[in-house]
Order: sequence, then C-alpha cells, then structure tokens
Amino acid sequence: MGKSLKTNNTDNQKDIQPRLAICTALPKELAACLAIFDSTTPLNSDCPDDANQYWWGSLPSRGGGKPHQVLVTSLVKMGNNVAATAIANLIRSFPTVECILMVGIAGGVPDPKKVESHVRLGDVVVTNEKGILQYDNNKRDSNLIEVRDNSPKPGAFLIAAAKALEAERLLGKHPWQDHIARCNHLEDYQRPSSNTDVLRDSSDKKKRIKHPIDPWRNRHPNSPKIHLAAIGSANTLLKDAIFRDQLRDKHGVRAIEMEGSGTADASWSAGREYIVIRGICDYCDEQKNDIWQNHAALVAAAYARSLIENLSYHPPRQRADRNPFVASEGASSSVERTIIVSSNLSDDIEQLLVDLGEAKAEKTGINSLNARAWRCRRGLASIVSRACCFGWHSNTTGNTSELLLSCGPLGTRRRKTS
Repeated sequence: MGKSLKTNNTDNQKDIQPRLAICTALPKELAACLAIFDSTTPLNSDCPDDANQYWWGSLPSRGGGKPHQVLVTSLVKMGNNVAATAIANLIRSFPTVECILMVGIAGGVPDPKKVESHVRLGDVVVTNEKGILQYDNNKRDSNLIEVRDNSPKPGAFLIAAAKALEAERLLGKHPWQDHIARCNHLEDYQRPSSNTDVLRDSSDKKKRIKHPIDPWRNRHPNSPKIHLAAIGSANTLLKDAIFRDQLRDKHGVRAIEMEGSGTADASWSAGREYIVIRGICDYCDEQKNDIWQNHAALVAAAYARSLIENLSYHPPRQRADRNPFVASEGASSSVERTIIVSSNLSDDIEQLLVDLGEAKAEKTGINSLNARAWRCRRGLASIVSRACCFGWHSNTTGNTSELLLSCGPLGTRRRKTS
C-alpha cells in the first residue's frame, strides 16, 4: 500500500502518489498552472515543518495510458536558494516524485541578427541538454570574471519529451494552443498587443530595433515560438542589456531567470530529474515592465501540460513507504535505528539463516532494545539486505520469533552491542 494522504476539502481518504511535480515562484505563475488542469484539489503534507502549499490533479499521459498524478506547489519568494529549499521539502513530503518541472516567467535574450534563435515576448524557452548556466557562480580576480558553469543537466526523460514536442511543432502541431485557449476567460492572461513588444538597442537605449522577419511568426502571429536552449540563472534581477548579450554570445542562453540553478541542484542531490520551462515577459533591460507577465506565465503552463501529456505513464519508482525502518524510542542518535520483526518461525527465520549465513547468525547477537514492533510476512530477507549492519537473537513465543535489527544509513559503520 502507498502512503495515504487526505485532501483538506474532503473526508474521503485518497491514495496519492504523484510522480510529477510542477513548481512555480509567483502567485501569477501558480494561478496559470492551476488553470490548465481540469480540476485540482488542495493537499496537505504530513511533514509539519514543510511550509509549502500543495495541490494535486491528474493529466493525460502519452498514448492514452493511465493518467499522471501531478503535484503543484509554489515558492514563498523568488530565488535559487528558496527554490532549492522548497524542492527539498517537496521531495521529503512526497518521495514518489521523480520529475520536477519549474514553470514560470523569465527575461528573454533576443538575437535580432539570427531569425531562428531570436526570442520575443510571449515565446517559451525550455532547457535542453545544455541545461542551466548559473552565471553568478564566478571565479574572479583583478582582471577577469569567469563564469563557472556547474549546474546539473536536466533529465533525459524530460528532454526527450520536449524534443518530441518540437518534432510535432515542425509537423504543424501545437497542442499548447488548446490549453492557452481554454483560459480565454481569464482576462488578465490575454495576449497583449504586439505593439508593446518593443526591442531597444543594447548600447543606445533610445534606439528602437526592428524584429527580424520570421515566416513562421507571420503564419502564427498569436502563437508562442518554442526554443530549446540553455537558460541563465542567478539570484539577480537582471536589467542590463549589454551583459545579457554577453551571456548570449558566450554561453548561448536564450532566457534569464532566478530559480533554475536551485532547482537543478536540489533535484540532482535527491536523484530526481528536472526541466525548466519559461514564458518570456521582458528583455532583461531597463525597459523591463509587467505587461506580458501574466500571459507569459500562461504560455509556460500550457507548454508544461503539453509536455506532461507527452510523457508515458509509469508507476512511481520511489514509493512513499519504501523505507520500513523506524526510529527506536529513546534512541540517543537520530542515525541509530532498531526494528523488531515478527515472523513465522518455520519459514522466514530459516530463509533468514540462509541469507545471513548460519555462522554469522550464531556469532552475532544484540541485546533487546526498546523498539516499535513491525509485523511482516515474506520479504524478511529483503528487509535485512537493506540494513548496512545487523545483529539478531531469537525469542520464541508461540509460533513467532522476534528478530532485532540494528541499522543505519548505507555505508555507515555501526557499533556492535553485546
């Protein structure tokens, strides 16, 4: 059985084991992401020190498979440090989550001399295999500031789905348009007039630059163009067009934001995959304003749903109840764990002796410690194999035997007790 979590607006118990999670940084981004679901339900974490607010909903999967369970949350404020903390809490509260989508708005990096890579307001930039450039991770001396790129790369599973969507786009399919259209009733999220998409020269702020002629945009004047590229990230709100262009020319970034590197680090540390999806709302210059922010949040959310719908369904690998070990009552260290396992003496104990080796079993023993009793059926050998250090003794009562395990994190040397 998976971990049972109760929604806070119903008395019915629901087994919720989401494999995918959407994370946002701003209320306008959260609203856009909730809007692209058919329905969502507020959800509480069982961890009392997790400050995140959660919702969950279901979305279709690739090929008409079983629907995905998707978790949605938002940060308490912007920034890479906050993003890393929030994602760490998310994974701790919902260990079944394997893939994290950071979805929201970003500044665009235009390239008016190259039509294909030119980014405009309302476009969507998605991390490809180049991933995130943490441009405030620097090596600095008196003559040079060198950007040191060390953010972990996005997950191959998610990048493959994004590239499949790009192939569909080239074939004239734009599934995100349907998801944008379903939010036409949200007045604040409508696409602004193209007259507000103004690009200025990096060196001369008063000089207006014409956008390059793009045949694709002429055919799809109200559709976001999708860019698969590197994204720059830092704890800096960038309003410097010259530096923006330097990041473009040297590192190939097409969007700049403030949560991607924290998302990458937290996901990598927990062994999860991630991808960053950004709707473009400004050009990271001094003309930066909020006119396009809501619509940019919506197009990012619409693309995120399209990406999820292009993922095949698999049951979560990380089960919420996958670690059976519980803390011993009165244990002096949080690292130390003890378990009492009650088992059928005639079957499981004999199998245990085979697995541990009879000589080892006769040699090793530990005193009885205060512990919580946990009853199991078969599976005893697999439980023991997950402990890094163990001892046992038999205390037969009727047809059961108490088996005491002393265990810690893998690779931890444990003290023997006698």
